[in-house]
Amino acid sequence: MALTLKQKAVLNRHIGVLEGISWVACIDEKMRPIAEAINTVCSELEMLLDDDGGAGDE
Repeated sequence: MALTLKQKAVLNRHIGVLEGISWVACIDEKMRPIAEAINTVCSELEMLLDDDGGAGDE
């Protein structure tokens, strides 16, 4: 399934939010497992974006 440019922009925005939450979670030692899980999700979403050929200008 090819993502539209709008969908890619939305995913990029969400990835940025998740990365910010992950960074904040890293500050507290107890939250580090959550931060690592969020980083895993971000990595998977970034791979999805990298692998997607896209649908052009839709």
